[in-house]
Amino acid sequence: NLKIKQTKNHYAKSYGCSHTFPDECRIVTARLAQLHPEVVDKNSSRRKTLLESCGARTCITDAIISTMLSQNTTDKNSKAAFRSLKKAFPTWEDVESCDEIFKIETAIKVAGLAKTRAERIRSMLRTVAAERGSP
Repeated sequence: NLKIKQTKNHYAKSYGCSHTFPDECRIVTARLAQLHPEVVDKNSSRRKTLLESCGARTCITDAIISTMLSQNTTDKNSKAAFRSLKKAFPTWEDVESCDEIFKIETAIKVAGLAKTRAERIRSMLRTVAAERGSP
């Protein structure tokens, strides 16, 4: 905290400003938002999309699996793969106990790299089950 205060004071003194750098950023951001409300709306929409894709999940396992499916693919494909996986396997215990990996692969194939993703997802769920009792 002391380092942050020193940096703020250094910035204000070095550049002859009455505001610190973070204060300036907040002021400029607020003024730009007034001038360009469409940008603020667009950014709000992007944040909502991000939350819907990975962050706004009912449990941590959903968020982790969603994130695993989102790597190196589009949001559309990762969301489709997640829905398909949940439809084929209503619980994470179902995925964890599935001995036929091709069934998991089939459920997530729309995201690509299905063999690798299926193995890693099932392995992660099995590790969690072994360490914690259930995924």
